[in-house]
Amino acid sequence: MFFLGKKPLYPRAAFTCIVDGKEESFPGMWLENSTQQERDKLGITWINDDQVTYGVDPLIKIVNIEPEDLSWLVDPVNFRTVLNKNNLRDKFEEVIKNGDIYLKDWWEFSTSINRMSKEILYIQQELKLPNANISDLFKLAKKLIR
Repeated sequence: MFFLGKKPLYPRAAFTCIVDGKEESFPGMWLENSTQQERDKLGITWINDDQVTYGVDPLIKIVNIEPEDLSWLVDPVNFRTVLNKNNLRDKFEEVIKNGDIYLKDWWEFSTSINRMSKEILYIQQELKLPNANISDLFKLAKKLIR
């Protein structure tokens, strides 16, 4: 588990904090994909066994930590339906079209789409969509009944 100050950060959780007076959002899985240098910049500490050290920069204040939710698997057809209803499908597919072959294969052949997948996080970053917007799409897709 990671800690920012004395607040726990789960490896796949998204979080928002104030860094150098500006609010910065970090998407889910940022911690898992970050380097030690990036974590040190924010004062994020890895807690191993019973050794706990806090080296938090006092200028960094946590605004929000979204709970980790690994159950956000949705059916691709449901997800595409929600994208269509929200006029986002063309934007998603433009990013995918310009992506590598792995991204194209993932979009074409996946049997489920995970909110925290690196593909969704990449598309979110490219489209500059806030975590809440992407999460709302997945909530809607989860509720669809075909």
